[in-house]
Amino acid sequence: MLSNRKLLKVPLKRPPALNNRKLPKVLLKQRPAQRNRKLPKVTLKPRLQRNRKPLKATRKRPPRRRSNTKVIGLRLDSHLLAALTAILKGQQLLSFYFSRGKQMKQKVRVGVCGLGLVLLLAACCDSVETVAKPAPKIDKTFKFVYTPPKNPDLKPYYELLQANKAQEGMEPILALVNWPSGMTMETKECGQTNAFYWPGKSLIVTCYEMYKDFHEKAEAQMQHRTAEYRRKVSIGGMKFLFLHELGHGFYDIFKVPIIGNPEDAADAFAIYALLKSKDPEVHWILQGAKFFFMKNHEDFGSTKDLQFGSFADAHPLHQQRYFNMLCFAYGSDSKRYGFLVDKGYLPPGRAKSCPQDWRRLDAGMQQLVIPHLDRAVLKKRQAMLSAKQEPETYDASTIKALQQAGGAGAK
Repeated sequence: MLSNRKLLKVPLKRPPALNNRKLPKVLLKQRPAQRNRKLPKVTLKPRLQRNRKPLKATRKRPPRRRSNTKVIGLRLDSHLLAALTAILKGQQLLSFYFSRGKQMKQKVRVGVCGLGLVLLLAACCDSVETVAKPAPKIDKTFKFVYTPPKNPDLKPYYELLQANKAQEGMEPILALVNWPSGMTMETKECGQTNAFYWPGKSLIVTCYEMYKDFHEKAEAQMQHRTAEYRRKVSIGGMKFLFLHELGHGFYDIFKVPIIGNPEDAADAFAIYALLKSKDPEVHWILQGAKFFFMKNHEDFGSTKDLQFGSFADAHPLHQQRYFNMLCFAYGSDSKRYGFLVDKGYLPPGRAKSCPQDWRRLDAGMQQLVIPHLDRAVLKKRQAMLSAKQEPETYDASTIKALQQAGGAGAK
């Protein structure tokens, strides 16, 4: 018995043929009791019928009405299609690698979709085409009306203006602006010395009384000047008034925001248009503006003729408007208009801040006014006027010679 037990403890050796044989892993992993176990047959239901509820009868929805509003459209070009293809391939690849867990798979898909949306927007930025806004309406129809006056004293001015077509001379200036509804200019009897713009009607009215006042004051206050000088100054003053009222109309029609006094803004519009223009008649217009500010004051440097109501008027004092004009002129070109300081017309203390005032005005005009101008017409007019302009028109020595000969000089 003892010998048999000892023999049992001795490990049995495999046959030589089985020493190098490798058993399959499936058999090694399975338990001995499960090796011969048969798996039960499971019959799966079709996927479409599993947990499928019958569909409810739904009413057909009426077709949606198409709105007239235009939306932004995307153009599916080659760049956009390439981006979409890359996004879909990236999502399929990542979902394959992380398909072991449902939660992980959902997170990966959400992340890929978010990343894909960013890439899509970045790729199609160049492909986005916004629907172009309709071009603004432009109407350059100008009407010039001469209404006969009832006062016989005003009839000579009515006949003179109508015969010379004085208002039609302003058409080249009106054509520089892209007006949406044209502009009407009218001269008529007003019962007062005035010129004004009628808001909402695109109408500029100049009273015959204003022409009469200019003519009589020029004949009375400038007798030491020649008749031609008085005529040019009077016409220049009326042109300045026209540009002033045109500024009111421009701000009203194009809804230009105004901070401060509207009369100062209209003066700035007129002065800016004159200083930026290359018209050789600009000097006469500035002289006419100066006479307009001075004609109602016997002593322009005194305040004796000012009444208390003058300080409450919507228009600034004529003295202030005059020096503002000189300041803008000096600030625009200190070399050309340096004689204003040299001759004592503009105080040196005010002249120091004039370049800054002009830069501020120029920046505002470039942003609010210039975009509404007709660039093509503006270039043609500047080229035409540059050929006529004399290089010494604004030279101080030339102005001094004109003063001595009764020409364009200070009063």
